[in-house]
Amino acid sequence: MKYKERYGMLKILDCKREDKRTWLLCECDCGSKPKWIRADGVTSGKTVSCGCIGAKNLFSAVNLKDRKFGLLTAKNPTKKRT
Repeated sequence: MKYKERYGMLKILDCKREDKRTWLLCECDCGSKPKWIRADGVTSGKTVSCGCIGAKNLFSAVNLKDRKFGLLTAKNPTKKRT
């Protein structure tokens, strides 16, 4: 199967077939080392980076300080997640 050279932030370097799946060796624009990613995620548009986009947005939460949730009031932000 022929693939485009680029999908989102990913540049396709190589492909392989393993366990009935096709994998693409992709280099991300963020500069991380090349990574094998399933082809169906890349070609469908579901995977657009090596994961760096999600990592950047992981803790970019809305400021909830002094906001009320029922009887509870948010006081201080924290990086702890449950």
